[in-house]
Amino acid sequence: MSKRRENGWVISSFHCVMSLISAIIIFSFMMTAEGFAAAETSPVVIQPSTSGTAKVINVPLPQQPADSSDNNSSGPESRSLDPQVQGNAAQNGIKPLNGRVSFYFQNVPVKTLLQLIAKNSGLNFIISDDVKGNTTLNLKNVTWRQALDIILQSQGLSSRQIGTALFISTTEDIAQKQAKEYQAVQDAANLSPLSTAIIGLKYSDAAEIAKVLKSSEGSLLTPRGEISVNSPTNTIIVRDVKSNLSEVRRYIRRLDIPARQVSIEARIVNIDTSYEAQLGVRFGVSNTRSLSGTLSGANQLAQGIDVASVSPLSQRLNFDLPANLLSTGATPGSIGLALARLGPVLLDLELSALEEEGHTQIISKPRVVTANQQKAMIQTGEEIPYQQATSSGATSVEFKKAVLSLEIIPQITPDDKIILKLKATQDTRGPQLLVAQGADTTGTTTTTASLTTTPAVFGPPTINTQEVQSYVLLNDNETVVIGGVYKLTKSNTFDRVPFFGSLPIVGGLFRHRGIKNEKSELLIFLTPKIIKQQSRAMAYKGD
Repeated sequence: MSKRRENGWVISSFHCVMSLISAIIIFSFMMTAEGFAAAETSPVVIQPSTSGTAKVINVPLPQQPADSSDNNSSGPESRSLDPQVQGNAAQNGIKPLNGRVSFYFQNVPVKTLLQLIAKNSGLNFIISDDVKGNTTLNLKNVTWRQALDIILQSQGLSSRQIGTALFISTTEDIAQKQAKEYQAVQDAANLSPLSTAIIGLKYSDAAEIAKVLKSSEGSLLTPRGEISVNSPTNTIIVRDVKSNLSEVRRYIRRLDIPARQVSIEARIVNIDTSYEAQLGVRFGVSNTRSLSGTLSGANQLAQGIDVASVSPLSQRLNFDLPANLLSTGATPGSIGLALARLGPVLLDLELSALEEEGHTQIISKPRVVTANQQKAMIQTGEEIPYQQATSSGATSVEFKKAVLSLEIIPQITPDDKIILKLKATQDTRGPQLLVAQGADTTGTTTTTASLTTTPAVFGPPTINTQEVQSYVLLNDNETVVIGGVYKLTKSNTFDRVPFFGSLPIVGGLFRHRGIKNEKSELLIFLTPKIIKQQSRAMAYKGD
């Protein structure tokens, strides 16, 4: 009986073991089939490798728990890069958002795509419960960042940086959250007590900084904030909530730095070239006949005069058209000769000629230093006096400028180049107009004391203006030349003796000809140089 029991126990144990083995085999087969089915639905992802070529890998999609759904989730779902995946990415040289991928998804949940990007790109995602729906994508050779932006835009989603993670939700949800946060900050500012800060400035104008701080657009002060300026001490007084005062201090520190300066050296060259030539003729006839006999009625001084001796040539010339440069007062070269002697009559001729060529160069070398984006001006010239009539009839002396002026506004670029805004003006004196003619008033008597003279009244002189404007980019200590202020004057003069000057062949003996050419050009050489100074980080440190 015991043996049967033993055999029965043995038989029963054998059946139990066989049943357990069968269950294990069936469970293993089911798990294998489930894993095979999941592998068939995995998307194909092309992931970059260290060599720059792409390789194809199968990435199984994250499986959702059977009892989870979009409707009954309790809060936002957080997904970050797995440490093992992150280590593999680092070994493969894959940087977050920089690798390029190509993939195709059809009717895949948006959350699943975002989880896939988070796992393979190295990003930390916080996905809101409002992210729902499926999508179909076919992307080729895009970065992870581009893939993320495409998914967000196509689904009406937005992202917001929170620490080291991206919070992803609908655009409306993010806008509402930002509005609530802003309102919470405003409410806290309205309830916070006000504090006062006195900030002294070293380099900037306190009034200008205050205008920026309290401007209507983009003001750095809260609605309760106030600002005032103490001009004698160049100090700004700010009254605002304590949390905002630190931001105002940082802003002022960045503005209160020494302005960069530019030294501008100008060389002003005025070149005048003139040429003048004249040819003149003096022709004369004299009689050497002596006086004989006695002139009736002549006094003692007139008697006995003998003009038989020949007087000097200059006293015997009748037609006086010599060459003479009145502008310089130069004496022309001349040659005189007696052409013929016809008895007591002498025929004389003098030819005079003068040629002058002048070259004048006037150089001035002013230098000026100005701050960045501040106007610098150089002027040289004269003030012309003139009479100005008043309403009472009296006259007063006024002055009008005729100067060479140069206006320069330098601007230093971040790469230490210089932009120059230039304006060069040359004013010269023109003719002065006659306003009132002078008059003589004679008294009742003929004495000289009774004679009075009213002087002529001239109006303001006219000013001839030449102007050049330019906008140039230069390297530091580089020279630019400004020209174009050019003036050319040509004049021809011709004088002749009536009738004789128009005769052919011999008419040249009774004519005078003059040629005058004047040319002037203004050249301005400008050399800007940045004045080296201490670091631009020199800001106010008295907080």
